[in-house]
Amino acid sequence: VADKPATVTLASAQGGPNLFPQISANQLRFHAIPAYVAIPQSSELSVAWINLTTFQGGIVKLDDKLPIVGTPLLSKIVDTGKGTVLATMFGTVGYADDVTCTVVPTVGTFTV
Repeated sequence: VADKPATVTLASAQGGPNLFPQISANQLRFHAIPAYVAIPQSSELSVAWINLTTFQGGIVKLDDKLPIVGTPLLSKIVDTGKGTVLATMFGTVGYADDVTCTVVPTVGTFTV
């Protein structure tokens, strides 16, 4: 975009129950997979979500970290409840080489 190179980020959600990662029923694990080839150092990614069946919702930071080393996993498990969930992911991911990638808001629906 403009004089900056552009890349893509895969944004998705995984429903439970699931053993690894441990996701219970009525939960979604939101996660991002950037195409930029480097280990993330910081994450300001967030997901705004609403369950269209129960009308519960919220905004959560994707702040899960890899144990011991503390590297951002760009993910978060959320108690969304059962139903259809509408969600949008947005924010930035920072890397050690002073690169910051901006994730343009993307929207998806998920059935829990």
